[in-house]
Amino acid sequence: MALFLYLAPKDMVTLFAVVTGTTDAAHEASWLCDGRPNRPAKATNGSPSWTITCEAGDVNFVAAVNTNLDDQETVNLTGDVVATLTVDKRADETRLNPWALVSPEVTNPSSIVVGVTGNTNAVRFGEFFAGHARELTYGTKPETEQEKEYRVTSADRWSSIPGYDIGQDRYKKSYEVICTAEEFEEIEAWEQSTYRGTRPSVIVPDLDKNDCFAVKFLGFKYRKLNPGWYEVTLNLLEYPRTQW
Repeated sequence: MALFLYLAPKDMVTLFAVVTGTTDAAHEASWLCDGRPNRPAKATNGSPSWTITCEAGDVNFVAAVNTNLDDQETVNLTGDVVATLTVDKRADETRLNPWALVSPEVTNPSSIVVGVTGNTNAVRFGEFFAGHARELTYGTKPETEQEKEYRVTSADRWSSIPGYDIGQDRYKKSYEVICTAEEFEEIEAWEQSTYRGTRPSVIVPDLDKNDCFAVKFLGFKYRKLNPGWYEVTLNLLEYPRTQW
């Protein structure tokens, strides 16, 4: 049983894929899979349907990031990949990022249809991810450091004017991992496929929570403990979560 999942850019079938479907005039369907979770595809209503023409690769993992979906609203996947993602809200109304494993893994799907039915507002969908997620069998060390950053406009100190909540925050995450030599090679390939942190990845650090993180690589360092084992530090920055 894995304790930590990650989806690297090289293992995504949706990144920069062709997307068709109706969107608001100021938006494009391709933004659903453009690698920019803060530039959403926006539908004209609460029941959109977008069809993604997949790149080559396999799918055992799907995720929805940065949506404005109602609490307990579902993202229904059909076509060559069938799954359901259920959205939850945080206490501040920002949505969590639901994810799901696809079993059995789908080999080289041609297309995935992403649909929502009956959302209260016209759907905003920051990014849809699908691909082959890999695992870190031994998870991360317990002293993981995570720092949350707010994005707000603050009034001057002692002012009677309250600060303005822009509705964005993100986590800086640093994980220390003990991994096998084989897992280390995959981590190296993961980092390389981000093209120096310019392409997004997805991580699931807690498999008991229906919430994943779209992150960019800030880099990593490692120590070779012996021929079969490595100690790796992963430094990651979450793409901002937005309360649409």
